[in-house]
Amino acid sequence: MKNFYFRTSLGKNTGIGNYMRVSRLAALLEKKGHACTIFIDRYLKNFNFIKNQKIKFLYNNKNKINEKDDANLFISQTPSAGTVILDDYRFEKTWQKEIKSYHKKLIVIDDFLDRSYNCDILVNSKPDFLNKKFKDLYKKKKKKN
Repeated sequence: MKNFYFRTSLGKNTGIGNYMRVSRLAALLEKKGHACTIFIDRYLKNFNFIKNQKIKFLYNNKNKINEKDDANLFISQTPSAGTVILDDYRFEKTWQKEIKSYHKKLIVIDDFLDRSYNCDILVNSKPDFLNKKFKDLYKKKKKKN
């Protein structure tokens, strides 16, 4: 059994797709016998969270926190090292670096084209992302020749 920790955003007007994506992924991993915990910022009234899933709320207040502090709070709430799946556009390289210093693997789900990452696996389903990467590789290869 492996530990999977999910970090995502969920607010009144944003993040429902992110939450549903990680919730479905967690359900599949739980069926295979893995332990999964979903971390979001705070509890939302009148939102129907998926029953029988372990969800942790990191904040009690409405104050925003920086990437490094959020990563350290997240790490303090994870009892043992495992695989972290980040589906939250707010956390970039600083957050990722902190997480990788403690956890075994980091998987990032993101669809931006102009960011740099510090993860083991990047999931980016935008066709433009693949086209840009192939173009960049082709340019590098052509320069070498």
